[in-house]
Amino acid sequence: MKSEIWNNESSRKAFSTGYEENEIEIFDVECEAFLREVMRQSAFLNDSFKDEDISLHKANWLILNEITSSLYDCHQNIIVGNIRIASRIFRDVLENMHILELINNSNKPKYLQDWYNNEVISHREYRNWIKTEKTEELSELTREVYRLYSKYSHRTYKSILESYSKENEQTLRFHAHLNRKIADDLKLLSTYYSHLSYFVKNTTLNYGDYKVLQSVQMSIIAEMFVK
Repeated sequence: MKSEIWNNESSRKAFSTGYEENEIEIFDVECEAFLREVMRQSAFLNDSFKDEDISLHKANWLILNEITSSLYDCHQNIIVGNIRIASRIFRDVLENMHILELINNSNKPKYLQDWYNNEVISHREYRNWIKTEKTEELSELTREVYRLYSKYSHRTYKSILESYSKENEQTLRFHAHLNRKIADDLKLLSTYYSHLSYFVKNTTLNYGDYKVLQSVQMSIIAEMFVK
């Protein structure tokens, strides 16, 4: 893909000077096309599972569909400057990524059973597993990242304040949608695009890792990154 926003190094620019409007426009076209293709490939599994099926394969497909369609919705909201909806999706995606890792790699069937029984798998359980299987430092880092995104879900003061500008005498003015034609709005939107790029790239890999899509389908999707 052509947009530099896909590159990990571009996140520095997003959080310092911000992206240029034309950079975002290129990303918008590529991101929408890419997510649509992922969903199209995933749709080949429609009608493959029965409701009473409680397999890991089905769970992976359901969760990944939830992630991808949510990221598509997130992108559509960022395009029109609706950061309130977009920011809430980030934590949802992060939690689903961690649930996928837990039910696939923990070797504890209980988690998959709990998920099918409509039980909530707390993020603490994931962090405890990371602490045991990997390192305490990684578990603590995961906790901090989760807390960062939780501030948007719980609408802390600063997360709400992102939808306001300071006018004369520092008074606040609400903006239902940010405008990328305005420099301050464009800079803030750049950070959202950086988060979105990270989640799109990393969740797509899970389709292959958890064997939801075949190698041929993954190759079709991967080609969109190297054009």
